[in-house]
Amino acid sequence: MSKSLIEQLYDSKNCEALRSLYDTDPSSRPSIKQAIGSKLITDSRKIIVSNAIDALFMICLAAKFADSEDECNRVAITIYQYHDKVKEVIPCMSSDFGLAFSSKCLIALSFYPQALEKRWKYHGAPKPDFYRQLSKSILKTFDQQDIAAHHEQWEAFLSEVLI
Repeated sequence: MSKSLIEQLYDSKNCEALRSLYDTDPSSRPSIKQAIGSKLITDSRKIIVSNAIDALFMICLAAKFADSEDECNRVAITIYQYHDKVKEVIPCMSSDFGLAFSSKCLIALSFYPQALEKRWKYHGAPKPDFYRQLSKSILKTFDQQDIAAHHEQWEAFLSEVLI
């Protein structure tokens, strides 16, 4: 049986203390989530072998600019959908549509901006900012104004903490 995320991060004594605090004091829950996210970002000795979506969510919760947990959850899901599809993350205007295109734009601008630059400089593709602006428009169309408003901040945050 695989360990839970907090079992992978903390020893058994601290796990039990966190669980107890989480269960008995609802006002402490945001702080606990923040602490877990910070530990995931700063503790380079820990390698998470399971619960990747949970880890991504907790990391995204550490983004101070995010308006809500829901925004963080949607960004985490976006990353998780493409985490193992490296060859498919560069957006293509002829084959990607809607949120799939927008998701790929966010990921490419966060993790592979050099690839978009190279496509623009050497292959006649649009500039990276074109992808950013189009992604924001699509997100607004699909009622995800929060991610659209924080697009550049998500790009910087994700590239900083996950690369």
